[in-house]
Amino acid sequence: MYKDEFSFYRKSYIVEWVSGSLSINNREETIYGNRVYCNGKWLIVSRHGGTGEELARYNESLVRNLCEQVTNVSQQEALEEEQFVGRAEFFVSEKNHVGDLLKKTLYVASVLRDLGVTGEIIFVTLDDTRRITHSLGEAEERKQYTTLSIEIYQQRGTEVVKGRSQLAIPGDSGRLSEKSIDMLVEQAYRRAFWASKSVDTSTSDRGRKTVVLTPSTTSIIAKEFIKRIALIKNDNHGPGKQIVSSNLTIRDDPTAPDLPSIRVFDDECMKTRRKTLIENGALVELLGTRFKRRGLSNPGNAYGLWEPPTPLYTNLLIGKGDWSEKEIIEETKDGFFIDGASSYMIRGDVLTIYPESAWRIKRGELVEPIAIKEIKLPLMEALSNIDAIGRNHEKRCGWEKHWLICEESLMLRTLGYIL
Repeated sequence: MYKDEFSFYRKSYIVEWVSGSLSINNREETIYGNRVYCNGKWLIVSRHGGTGEELARYNESLVRNLCEQVTNVSQQEALEEEQFVGRAEFFVSEKNHVGDLLKKTLYVASVLRDLGVTGEIIFVTLDDTRRITHSLGEAEERKQYTTLSIEIYQQRGTEVVKGRSQLAIPGDSGRLSEKSIDMLVEQAYRRAFWASKSVDTSTSDRGRKTVVLTPSTTSIIAKEFIKRIALIKNDNHGPGKQIVSSNLTIRDDPTAPDLPSIRVFDDECMKTRRKTLIENGALVELLGTRFKRRGLSNPGNAYGLWEPPTPLYTNLLIGKGDWSEKEIIEETKDGFFIDGASSYMIRGDVLTIYPESAWRIKRGELVEPIAIKEIKLPLMEALSNIDAIGRNHEKRCGWEKHWLICEESLMLRTLGYIL
């Protein structure tokens, strides 16, 4: 039987600018909980606010019902040496976060005014402290990080189209230069502007086509693919089995020091480490948790404090190819360039992307912006048909439930279905 206690504290400093209206908010949340694992099941009791001691009275009878016959004790004891004990702190400063967030937000707003556009700016600095107390001691991790998202509105006939861009950085907003902000605004503006000028698709555009995906779009495919293979039955996929294009290598590095999602222990308090998941298209290792350890999966990837932990990557890194972005486009005779996704959905093995901005490619040139409503990408098929991967990484971070995770992705070329 395994037992621990946890707490999670988050303070958020938020500045939002929406079409000229400004709001400033500070928010705090604290979650305490007790957890027990036995007989292959979790018992988790948590609450917002209050103290951890207030939870104890709920546990005794529930634990007795769950743990009448404890199993897998030897495996759990063998893994105790891999549990983290100690304290880690990343990018923490005690400065006035709201003051700098406000200054930077007003700078972005001034750039939008100079461009003659409006939209939405959300600037947030977060201060997270995660603590787990287990049989060997206590593990605590504190980190600060900042996210910025920009959305620009344009008109396409009677329709409002949007261009988006976002980033996340370690530490507070003081680490973000005006040059980096200008690049982010330019990206959102470019997507919105060309979406407003796009032509409708024709019948000949639809069907199975060559698609060139920018890094922000590629990261969505990589994210959903890795989440999917984390759940596969290991006996169907042995080590070294080729499952996607030999051009593709994917690693997860939770300890990457320059990314805001860094973590030195997971939500089962296991030490994290760099893992090669896919190498030259072959399966090497799977993401794993302490109590779902089997086959190719190993612990260190658990996410979930107040819900049963499941495996998830932290910092996904796609291996570089040897193509420049210009070469990928120039070597595409007929296809489509997909720049960002306004949204997407996954159903079974099929990823559906709703492009933010797209271009028609003819004879190696971007010839006109085009309004593609959706693209379907069967994951295994799309990743098996990759024939070009770029060599310039782009970082993208986003939220998975309560947690920030990141991808370092690249431009790639594959096949998809235009609808």
